[in-house]
Amino acid sequence: MRKSRVSIKQYQEMIARVLSALRERFREVIRIEYPESYAKRAVDFVVEDRGVLKVYPSMPSKHSCIEDLRRIARILGLSAVVVTNRIEERETIDEVVHLRYGVKVVNEKTFSMYLRGLKVFVYEYRGSLYTHIDGCKLRELRLKHRLSLGELAGILGISRKALYQHEQGKMDMSIETAERLIEAFPEDAEEVFNSINLFSTEIVHEKGEAEAVPRTESEAKVISTLTREGAEVAVLNYSPPDMIAKVGENKLLIVSDNVRRLEERVKKLEAVEKMSTAINALAIAVGRERELSKDFDQIQFVEPARLRNMLHDLVRSSRA
Repeated sequence: MRKSRVSIKQYQEMIARVLSALRERFREVIRIEYPESYAKRAVDFVVEDRGVLKVYPSMPSKHSCIEDLRRIARILGLSAVVVTNRIEERETIDEVVHLRYGVKVVNEKTFSMYLRGLKVFVYEYRGSLYTHIDGCKLRELRLKHRLSLGELAGILGISRKALYQHEQGKMDMSIETAERLIEAFPEDAEEVFNSINLFSTEIVHEKGEAEAVPRTESEAKVISTLTREGAEVAVLNYSPPDMIAKVGENKLLIVSDNVRRLEERVKKLEAVEKMSTAINALAIAVGRERELSKDFDQIQFVEPARLRNMLHDLVRSSRA
C-alpha cells in the first residue's frame, strides 16, 4: 500500500509540472481526468488540435493505455507523446526521442527543453540512434565541397547507395554517420540536420489495422456501419470515448451505452466534450440526454434504434 501511495504522489507532482510547462507554451491545454485511476488512463492532456499526451513516472512495458494512445493518434491524425523518466525501469536518454509502440517518448528534461524552443535532433528506435536530415542540403554540401557520391560516402564510412538514399530523403542517418559528417564539415554540417517536432505525426505511425472488437450491441452497430463505408474504427478501453473513427474530414468520438451508473456516465461525457472541443471532433453518445443530471451542448445524443441511420447520413454528407 505504501508503494502505491508514493507512486500516486509522484504522478500528481509530475502532472503538475508538465501542465505548468505546457500552459507556458500552448494556448489551449485540456486536462483529462477520466478514468480516475492514472494507471488506467490513456490520455492526460489534449494539446490544442496537435496531439494527445500521457504522463508516467515510470513507463511500463507495452500496456493497453499506450495502445489506446496510439489508436487515438493514428485514426484522428494527432501526435501521441509520452513523458516519462524511465521505460521499463531503464532511464530515458536526455535530448533523445524514444520511439515505442507507435508513440514518441521523452523524459521531463527533454520535454521541457523542447517547450522552451530548444531543438531535439536525435531519436532512438529499436536500440539504435538516428537523426533526420535534409537530403537537398546534404547534396548541396557535397557539391559545395566538389565531392562525388563515392568520395563523400568514403568519408562517412557508408555505401554510395546509402548516401544516395540520404540525399533523396528516403533514409534517416545513423548517429555514427552524423558524427562523422560533423567532424568532416564542422562549419556546414549543422544545416543538414532537421529537428524533431514532438507535436507532429512524423516517424511514429506503424502499419497495421486498429482492432475493433465490440462490447455491446450498439458498439457492434457503429463498427458494422462505419467499416462497411470504408472508415477505420477503433475501440478504446482506457479513454473517455468508447470508440473513435474518421469519416472523410469528420473526427468522431463515440460514447456507447456500456456505462450504466449515471454519475460515471456524466464524468465520461464531460471528458469527451472537452476532447471534442479541443480537436474539433463530433461527439456522439448512444442513449438519452434527459436521463442525465447535466446538459451537454457539444454532444449529439442518439437513440440506439436511430444510430445506424444517423451514421449513414453522416457518411453520405462527408462524401457530398
